[in-house]
Amino acid sequence: MDQPIYLPYNFVSLPERVLHAEDLPDRRYFNPKRKTGVVHCTLTTLSPLYIAGNTKGEFFHHGSPEQPVIPGSSLRGMIRSIVQVITWSKMQPVTRKQMFLRDINNREDYMNFFGENIRAGFLRKKPSGYELEPCAYYKVAHTLMLENVPGLDTELRAEIAKWRDPGQPLSPDLTNKILHWRTGTDKLPAFFEKQLTKWLQNKVKTSFFSGSLYPDWSKQNKPVWIQSDANENATAFSLNRPQDAGNWIEGILVLTGWMDEKKHEYVFVKSQNPETIADPYITEIVQDLESDDQISDWQKAAFPDDKPRPNARRKKGTVREGEPVFYILEEDKVKFLGRARFFRLPYGKPPYELLPEEHRSSTHIDMTEAIFGFVEKDKEGKSPKSYAVKGRVSFSDAEYHAQEGVPLWLRDEAFAPLFLAAPKPASYATYLRQPENKIAHGAVHENVAALKKYSHDDAQLRGQKFYWHHVKKVHGQPISLEYEDLKLGEGRDFEQRVKPLAVGNKFTFTVRFESLTENELGALLWALTLPGTEHMSCAHKLGMGKAIGMGTAQIDVTNLKLLDFEQRYQSLSASGFTDGQPETYINLFCQNMQTWLGISEFDAHPRIRDLRMILSREGMEHDGISYKGFQQYKNKPILASVESVYKKFHIAPPEQAADNPPPTAAPENLVGMLLRGVVAETPTTNGQITFLVDVSEHLAVIEPEHAMGNQKKYKDGQRIKALCLRVEIDSAGDTTYFCTLDYPKDLK
Repeated sequence: MDQPIYLPYNFVSLPERVLHAEDLPDRRYFNPKRKTGVVHCTLTTLSPLYIAGNTKGEFFHHGSPEQPVIPGSSLRGMIRSIVQVITWSKMQPVTRKQMFLRDINNREDYMNFFGENIRAGFLRKKPSGYELEPCAYYKVAHTLMLENVPGLDTELRAEIAKWRDPGQPLSPDLTNKILHWRTGTDKLPAFFEKQLTKWLQNKVKTSFFSGSLYPDWSKQNKPVWIQSDANENATAFSLNRPQDAGNWIEGILVLTGWMDEKKHEYVFVKSQNPETIADPYITEIVQDLESDDQISDWQKAAFPDDKPRPNARRKKGTVREGEPVFYILEEDKVKFLGRARFFRLPYGKPPYELLPEEHRSSTHIDMTEAIFGFVEKDKEGKSPKSYAVKGRVSFSDAEYHAQEGVPLWLRDEAFAPLFLAAPKPASYATYLRQPENKIAHGAVHENVAALKKYSHDDAQLRGQKFYWHHVKKVHGQPISLEYEDLKLGEGRDFEQRVKPLAVGNKFTFTVRFESLTENELGALLWALTLPGTEHMSCAHKLGMGKAIGMGTAQIDVTNLKLLDFEQRYQSLSASGFTDGQPETYINLFCQNMQTWLGISEFDAHPRIRDLRMILSREGMEHDGISYKGFQQYKNKPILASVESVYKKFHIAPPEQAADNPPPTAAPENLVGMLLRGVVAETPTTNGQITFLVDVSEHLAVIEPEHAMGNQKKYKDGQRIKALCLRVEIDSAGDTTYFCTLDYPKDLK
């Protein structure tokens, strides 16, 4: 925990106090002292941008897929979140539901609830709700499951023939020890023990999980037969009915999802005369599990609506009649249940209860509420009674305008984007404020115990979440992310499909406002334009995929029209609109905020500084802030501060970078690193692949034995990445990198 974590997002802290709004206008008549008018805006995409339509993979539109539309509701939500920060408003909405937690290193809130209280059973759907039918369950080791893989030893022998020790074929003695892995691997050299374990894990993954993260439904919940010991661990396992079936126990196989370090699955065995548990709370638990904010993309893919039979589930990810589940039973009462042995538990306080008292006020109105409207407020000084106020701004949809030479789509076909395996608000190490001086000093569970959690009375939310703008550096220059950077890796699948806009597309929209004070208009214009500083410009984030680098856009105010009511009604031909200067109202807003906050410079306030850094248009190095997989969060590292992330990964504009050029890595220092570049020539079917390396402008070579049979995939000019194995420098001083395509796919 001494090393912070760098993620695609960060937080602007909550204001210490909430500023109240100016008096709301009486909307029964026009007030000439207030401002009514229209802001005309142009939006330009700075990165691939996607907003989902009604059809899977399509961009939102009103009838013509080639005329994409950015909904006004998306623009409104984006601008509202900015206004909320810059006007010291309450943070909202914040969920009032408890978070769900799976955290084996957290004894206080998680592991202490398991133990002897864990049970297994089948959900039974009744007219009155759900009931539980208890059953026995047994652990079955992956090594036992492998006995059912045809030709395993033959495949292993062929695999071993490729291994080297070092550079030489394995000795007969070492080969024999590896082939007899069933008797133990502790006597193998550490390197080959790791190689063998990795190979065996991969065979389990390909045989029982279709090579993916999801269970293979040709085996999931299917009949199996086991023999067991007294501790309810399987000692033998068969996918087929044994001839002496009377000596075996029949059950169903329960695969709970793939993880690289996982070592076993489960077999559920029905009881002869089970006593069904009928408790209304079971139905409530199922309803919680099936709420939209709890069903993850993984669950939707792992539990399709047509498995294990057509129409088995009402929708993807939900439970079915007869679903095998684990549950916690205390004093004959079901506390909670889930499909995994260590399932997620609700814990601690809802995030809403961790807000400062002012942010939970139901009477005071802040500037964001005054501008955008609100519902369910209590009138101050009167008996609680809900009422609502309509917003005084409205956003039109943004219409597309074709640009010569600018492609509409990043790619003509929809594709599966990177899987967003990322922390959610339940990730207390990143979403809650943590002590800054926490240093790893012992076992993981001891370090986790020192962190603030949702169950603690003094826990505080970190603030309002925003996403960094991602770029990558090629030949020292920042460029936008491309299809190769956003697509899901080979051999993986994900239900989601996206068809993002390409960089450089333009849209126009309007924002109509009514009866705003000059200060409120200034706040709206500040949020639209994101005024920068001499050394920093900012951009908005919009749509899906912000965590993987999509959704950056620039908004320019092209015209501000103000309505003069007196002029409008003096003549039938006059529109009454006059031109306004946005800077006038932005400056007035900043001056008023300085007065209200008692500060000398609004732009220099830490909250505004942090907001600008996160939304910096120049962007952050994609590889530095992108998700690295679940292992990244294993030890619960604390989120790095906004300033430290900015200093470490911000890419300065070319004119700034020229004064301090980055040092070039020595060739030998690139061994073991992932190199990116452009294929120099289309390889032959079994030939080597040659590409020009981005960071050095030297050539890299992938020899046939390291190409993994992928020569046909790469064409001249296509981008490629490979792991550097060695570097050779010839007598003329020219450098060549020798690389391989065989590397962990989560390597960055």
